[in-house]
Amino acid sequence: MRDFIRKNGIIVVAAAVLVAVIAIASILLGANGSDAAGGAVGALMKPARGLMSSVVSRLETVYGYMYRYDVLRTENGELKARIAELEREYREYEEMAAENERLKTLLGFAEEHESYEMTQAAVLSHSASTWQSAFTIGRGASSGLHKGDCVITETGCVIGRIDSVASTTAVVTTLIDTTSSIGAVVFGTGDTGVLCGDFELMREGRARLSYLPDACTLTPGDTVTTSGAGGVFPRGLVLGTVDSVETSASGTGDWAVVTPSAELDNLGYVYIVTSFGEE
Repeated sequence: MRDFIRKNGIIVVAAAVLVAVIAIASILLGANGSDAAGGAVGALMKPARGLMSSVVSRLETVYGYMYRYDVLRTENGELKARIAELEREYREYEEMAAENERLKTLLGFAEEHESYEMTQAAVLSHSASTWQSAFTIGRGASSGLHKGDCVITETGCVIGRIDSVASTTAVVTTLIDTTSSIGAVVFGTGDTGVLCGDFELMREGRARLSYLPDACTLTPGDTVTTSGAGGVFPRGLVLGTVDSVETSASGTGDWAVVTPSAELDNLGYVYIVTSFGEE
């Protein structure tokens, strides 16, 4: 009942006024009891009835508009909620599609390296320090990870290695960190060296390939891979691409600037090589 009055209040009031006017007219008619009086009252009531009819009609139009506005506003809210739900479902679909693509790529890589044992981990956070290049992952000792384990992308590009391990998390130091040192070989030329972190280059997202032989023949665009020296990193994993070849200030040897193939600033998941054998 309350809802009816709230929704139809204007019409109810108008109708009540009209009834009251008619009732007064009826009383006057009864009191006078004559056709002349009735005619006079009827003549007087005719404009009032027309006015009330017009008022009621307009009030009904306004009410209809207000009611329709409320309906449209409700429908608009429902549509917005549905759009938000569809956008959420689409984001989930994109994430699932990206994850499926990563796993397919990883499967291909794993088939080529059957001796590797690998574990996937999500990147939780990046180091806030400007003095290092590192991040934390959501797996640790309870998942079989150890300090020194090699960390790669699903395509086999080197990211770095585990620097410290907790029960359920671990810190990964990337290959451009100043503490990093990886035995390297230039694919195609066979030139060997050591990919080292350099503070100035680290700030640019790059690393330094040092200890190159005197007669090195590498050129910009060459691919640098792991040499396998030291047994920490498997042989043949991609480290990056040569940007430029430089000569030391003392003139004692050449060195190269290398850009990592792994997108270190855009990592969602990484893969830890917990074990590998000779292939």
